[in-house]
Amino acid sequence: MISRARPYMRGHLNRLMFNNQHLHIRMFKVCFIAHARDADLTKHRSIIETDTYRLHSVVVRNQGEAVEVTRRLVEEEGVQSILLCPGFTHQSVAEIQDAVKGKAGVFVARGDGPSSIITRKARTGR
Repeated sequence: MISRARPYMRGHLNRLMFNNQHLHIRMFKVCFIAHARDADLTKHRSIIETDTYRLHSVVVRNQGEAVEVTRRLVEEEGVQSILLCPGFTHQSVAEIQDAVKGKAGVFVARGDGPSSIITRKARTGR
């Protein structure tokens, strides 16, 4: 017999029923960070949340802001995964990895060659 997990809600506690046992579900916290020259990180941010998932999105002006936002979200909000837009360089990714000190995974959203060309044209007009 194959065991199937199914959501089980009681009040505000999130639980998962597995093999007739209740397992508590931890909220998974993610942050997506993108660059824009005209960004104001106090205004250009959002949080989307379900009972088990919280997605922070922040648009920053420069690498210094990206490092600071990342460090703060990992330390203060318990963010476990950082997703960076394709504009981050390998050097920038390494700086962010150093800032989180192994407390969160750091990932970059990269596309294939044709996708990169399409997004470059959308951003630069070339």
